[in-house]
Amino acid sequence: MTMSATATSSRSFLPSFRVGRALVWHVATWFGIFLIDLLMLSTFEAPTARKVANLFLGLMLNSLVGYLLWRLLLANDNSVRASYRIMLLGLVGCIAGGAVVGAIMRPVENWAKLADMALGGLPPAGFAGLWFFYALMLLIWGVCAVAVFFQERANRAELQRAEFAAAARAAELGVLRLQINPHFLFNSLASLRALVQIDPGAARSAIDDLALMMRYSLERAGAPTISLEEELTMVEAYLKMEKLRLAGRLRLVSSIETGIGHARIPPLSLQTLVENAVKFGAANRRAGGEIRYEAGRRDGRLVLRVFNPGSCSAPSDSTRQGLVNLRRRLDVLYGREAGLELRQGEPDLVIAELFVPFETSAR
Repeated sequence: MTMSATATSSRSFLPSFRVGRALVWHVATWFGIFLIDLLMLSTFEAPTARKVANLFLGLMLNSLVGYLLWRLLLANDNSVRASYRIMLLGLVGCIAGGAVVGAIMRPVENWAKLADMALGGLPPAGFAGLWFFYALMLLIWGVCAVAVFFQERANRAELQRAEFAAAARAAELGVLRLQINPHFLFNSLASLRALVQIDPGAARSAIDDLALMMRYSLERAGAPTISLEEELTMVEAYLKMEKLRLAGRLRLVSSIETGIGHARIPPLSLQTLVENAVKFGAANRRAGGEIRYEAGRRDGRLVLRVFNPGSCSAPSDSTRQGLVNLRRRLDVLYGREAGLELRQGEPDLVIAELFVPFETSAR
């Protein structure tokens, strides 16, 4: 997917550019300098074919020197750390390059001004003048090249930071899912074990439900988000199994708003809330209790609520790891756009409320 700095710089003029973009940038920059110099020349002298050819040839030689300077100083990504050294060497290179081009262009300058000299016009520029002119052009080009180079590096670094952040988020989600799945599996097996002792026939039916839940866990729980409809299928299979175990002690009420089954939620989110409500609500009481769960759309959010009898302040040996992991998953996926709250509604009613942005496409 990515390429090493050395391989990239050996294939393109600018390390983070493609070859085509680099060539266009190089040609366009020097052509722009040529047009500006030609315009300045025309304000002082009449631009003849010889003068234009002289200017064009000199700037093309400057372009070649500039390219060589670039390859020596900036094409190696490791040298970018020594920014001041690059600037100093670049300045020395522009001065030396201007001297070389000026020496080469001295006889060409004399040839270009022969006609003007015969008519008493301006004499050809000396070596010092040519040196200064071509060194200045190299310096102007070098400033543009360095600016583009560091801007490209900054853009590439920002992209890498985003990729690293995304990879870290994916890894964190994977760890949290690995923590949730064993918790879910162990609770399911404990429920099945209790049911085998009570009603072997019902246990066989529960095994089918458990197989459905395990298949769901393996096939769906690895995704960042799934549809609410898929999550409800999982919840119903879980409650069916718990209903067989708890019989009349577990009373269920559900209220799902129509037309929201395609909304996306993190897998095992509603299931975690319902499982928590059953464990600390109906299953924790001799007389049982009512578990009610709701799903609806409110102000651009998907809101899930689960109600169970009990008290938030009741003593418990639970670590609430499922809720902790669910909160963390919500934070990783949505940040402040999502939330999970566990509160006391009435003296004997606990409400768990989860909200996420109402989305219909997977994250």
